[in-house]
Amino acid sequence: LGYVKLINCSITGDILGNSHISLINRYEYEPTLSYNLNITIDGNYSSQIHKPEYLLQKNQNVQIIDDSIYFIFPNEKKYLIGTFKTEITDLQIIHEDNIVAIGSGAFYNCKNIENLCIRGVGYTGNNIFNREELKAVNVEIPLILIHYLYGNKDLKNVIITNECGYKTGIWNGEFADCKSLTNIILPEGVLSIGGSAFGDCSSLISISIPESVTSIGEVAFSNCSSLTSITIPNSVTSIGRMAFSNCSSLTSITIPEGLTSIEECVFEYCNKLKSIDIPEGVTSIGDSSIRDCSSLTSITIPNSVTSIGRMAFSSCSSLTSITIPEGLTSIEEYAFYVCGSLTSIIYQGTRSQWVDITKGSGWNVYTGDYTIYCTDGTINK
Repeated sequence: LGYVKLINCSITGDILGNSHISLINRYEYEPTLSYNLNITIDGNYSSQIHKPEYLLQKNQNVQIIDDSIYFIFPNEKKYLIGTFKTEITDLQIIHEDNIVAIGSGAFYNCKNIENLCIRGVGYTGNNIFNREELKAVNVEIPLILIHYLYGNKDLKNVIITNECGYKTGIWNGEFADCKSLTNIILPEGVLSIGGSAFGDCSSLISISIPESVTSIGEVAFSNCSSLTSITIPNSVTSIGRMAFSNCSSLTSITIPEGLTSIEECVFEYCNKLKSIDIPEGVTSIGDSSIRDCSSLTSITIPNSVTSIGRMAFSSCSSLTSITIPEGLTSIEEYAFYVCGSLTSIIYQGTRSQWVDITKGSGWNVYTGDYTIYCTDGTINK
């Protein structure tokens, strides 16, 4: 049923199954007094003390409606205390129901919910669902309840709303290995996407990332093999290593302007990635960061980049041209290893400046027979 918490009244009797609830009326308001709330469940007795904050209109404020228990406020808004309907498969709480709050444990014993929709609720108690037993498939809930979805591997379609301006982050591993999850909409108020948050969600086709997100953790979307495109807002200032590794259906991605580095292995094995826009402000391209992106044909590295990491573009087998800025100071070993189609390097400095760039061993092993086009002439491989 859930944990009952009422002001200025007492409850006695067995409140499980088809049993009854009897209420003891309080007719007078005594602001200095406290009252006992007595509950007996299956022979187990508990008592809580509550100090009244306002006068209840007798006990007609507590009503049983459609096998659920409500506290009715004077403005006709409802506080859902709990339900006897433990076998429900479809749970819908919407604005028209006037339910503004849900009590602790209200649906804790509802283990068969498949379709879950909650709208317009501004407050919830603790453990309104049993997180370990919740197996809902199609879900629309407010952000304040998002962590109840942690560990639910049956999710398919998820809409998260946030009418009350709640703020939180997506936990590490929150939706990891949800192999049936195809779509998810996140609202403003999500501050971060944790490590492995959507890792191995192999059916995920689309996700919206709101402007409130500032960081995406390591391996956050790794192995999301059905994800075709994603827009990362400019509010994001950090993306962890391997965040989009092996997103094998990803065709394009725009990196946010606030990012200063592309971390290790962040886009490796995205073998359908045809374009990637690196903004000004990025200063380094990490080791293996764009490795084995075999559909990538060209890339422009902005002026702010000073270093290209080890194996950064290795095995980009379709890469034919790359534009490199004058300010680049180092190309690490095997950076363009096995880029067999590379025929053109456009360097925005002079030939002598190109020679002065520190280059690691094997940086150009097994590339095509490229020509370097400098501002004062060309250099052949």
